[in-house]
Amino acid sequence: MKKIHAFYILIFVCCSCPSLWAQNNKVVFSGLYELNVYNDPSYKASFLYEHALNDRVSLNYNFSLGVTPEDGFVFQGPMGAYGGSFLLLLALQDDEDDYYAMGILGFFIPEGLTFHIPFGESTMLSPYFNILSLQHSVYKTTPYIEAGFKIRQYFVNNAFIQLDLGVSSAYTRSTTRNFVGGGIGFDLH
Repeated sequence: MKKIHAFYILIFVCCSCPSLWAQNNKVVFSGLYELNVYNDPSYKASFLYEHALNDRVSLNYNFSLGVTPEDGFVFQGPMGAYGGSFLLLLALQDDEDDYYAMGILGFFIPEGLTFHIPFGESTMLSPYFNILSLQHSVYKTTPYIEAGFKIRQYFVNNAFIQLDLGVSSAYTRSTTRNFVGGGIGFDLH
């Protein structure tokens, strides 16, 4: 019964937010190549969802799987999704209503913000800041901050190619990584 209440909360949130179905939401599939200060390369494949608040600002939800020299196989995503998963596991063990609701709402906490600056009709520069990134491996869980920009070139009305350039740094240790990536994306209309 308590699981049903959490389901109704999720349905209510989805239906009561008109911006959830905004026309400027984007989905991007990309690959990233990163180098740290020691020139140790890492590779990631990403799924990015950008939820448009308006024409110029969107929320970032980025989920990546990859391989790094320090940690081996890694998952990177928003802290809200990680915390929400943890709370849902607690809810399954303790059967607590509060954990269900907080766990579901945790998934809605974004990783960061992207700002969109159009250049002409088919090019867009998008600086972004992700302050709630989390990288999880077998060995450790590390919070990250990322900043950079994306250059998008539309080749048809709803599809674009994207170039990513940026830097990320762990909150807990002095590791800075520069990255470059590319991908293909789609506007959700």
